[in-house]
Amino acid sequence: MKTKRRLSASVTVFGAMIFLVVFSLFMTLIKSAYHSATKARIDSALALATESAFAGYSNEVFNRYGIFVLKDSSSALARTKEVLTANMAGSKAGLQGVCFTDETLMTDNGGEPFYRQAVDYMKSEGVAGYVSDLLSDESRQAENAGRVGDLAEQIGKTTDTSSSSEKIVEDIGKIMGDTGSGDASGVSSTVKRDLNNAAGREAGGEAKERDAKAEKSFSDAKNLLGTDLTRLVLGTNGRVSGKSMNTSGWESNERLVKRESLSGTSVHTANDVLFREYLLMTFDNYTESSEGSGSKLDYGVEYIIAGKLTDRANLEGVMRRLFLIREGMNFTYIVTHGDLKQQAAVFAAALFGWTLNPLIIKAAEYGVMALWAAAESVADLRNLYGGKKVPLVKDRDSWNLSLEGVLKGRLNPNDSGGSKGFSYKDYLRILLLGDTSGRCARAMDLIEMRMISLGDTDFRMRNCIFSMGIRGDFQMPFGGQHYVREYDYAYSK
Repeated sequence: MKTKRRLSASVTVFGAMIFLVVFSLFMTLIKSAYHSATKARIDSALALATESAFAGYSNEVFNRYGIFVLKDSSSALARTKEVLTANMAGSKAGLQGVCFTDETLMTDNGGEPFYRQAVDYMKSEGVAGYVSDLLSDESRQAENAGRVGDLAEQIGKTTDTSSSSEKIVEDIGKIMGDTGSGDASGVSSTVKRDLNNAAGREAGGEAKERDAKAEKSFSDAKNLLGTDLTRLVLGTNGRVSGKSMNTSGWESNERLVKRESLSGTSVHTANDVLFREYLLMTFDNYTESSEGSGSKLDYGVEYIIAGKLTDRANLEGVMRRLFLIREGMNFTYIVTHGDLKQQAAVFAAALFGWTLNPLIIKAAEYGVMALWAAAESVADLRNLYGGKKVPLVKDRDSWNLSLEGVLKGRLNPNDSGGSKGFSYKDYLRILLLGDTSGRCARAMDLIEMRMISLGDTDFRMRNCIFSMGIRGDFQMPFGGQHYVREYDYAYSK
């Protein structure tokens, strides 16, 4: 006997409702998964498109200077759209638009983008280990020496204003750390004592006759050292580049960079050392330059230091600073070595002993020492520009000139010297201290001028991109939702 079963309609409706809920959940999961996959594809495509845009950096700048610059933002944007469209081919997501945001140019923040890339380049070259504290003490000595040299020049210009000479020598003593204790590093503590001794020797003495020969020798030496320094050091046939920057339609980056100070976590002493090494390694100087280099200026490092528009003017500016450093160190050496100082005193007495005025005699003594130091500095520069070395602090073996030789116009260094000490490049390293923003600006000037000389006449570092954000606007499938994604990229972190 068969039995019949009846199904309740309520069960059928309930089953249908469950099916609809499960189906809806299933479709929602599928849609969510599809959206997630599409977003991941968009993110990946946008990243690839951005990197492709930044891959359009200038090969010439990178190959020559080791830094990345993106010159043209319009072509980069077009390349971004092209790559993004290709990578999104077959996707249901529609590209609504792409734009660049938050551009950082090479001259922004005091030139920090250029600075950071230069430092990173040096780190990649493996030179960070041995230059972290390079020349710290020597640089301080050289800075003081430059100030002493400037004061020594003031003494050398006159020998008859004793009160001003005494004040200048006291200033020199302060610079060199004299505390009045009479140690060898100071000079001001000896001035009054020397003046008193000179006064005692001359008091009641008979007037001496003028030494015409001594006066003429001194005058001739002053006149010789007063001639053009570049010609005095390099000679009349010395090699000096005649190149100059053509500023027509071009402006230095210094004004732009100086509006903001160099800032950022990457800016500190160790990186400053690396940056100076980058400048010395990347740009030519007088002793390394070659004719026909293709650059607007042959003496790149000298331009970075002096900032003039001609090679000659930059060479003269650097030479003048080196002269002051050497003159300061040489003047201090003479003052603190009794036998040399005594020779200057004897000659000063021959010059002005007839006045019976100890102050004038003392002023003359310091004038003679300043003249001697200047002559020794010329000999030092002849060594440096001839590819030899000069110690920052001299000793007996490295001293070149006798006072007698100076008075006869003999300024050539010893043939046996020049093997120890600092090279011309080492002294340039000292001169590169300070004003990092200015150094960045002038280095970028040189890059611009080289690119212009190669035919890229509208190349400007102020227009070159270091970092930027790229924003993409997409319409998602299944509902037309908008999805906005931003991707940031920089050539250096």
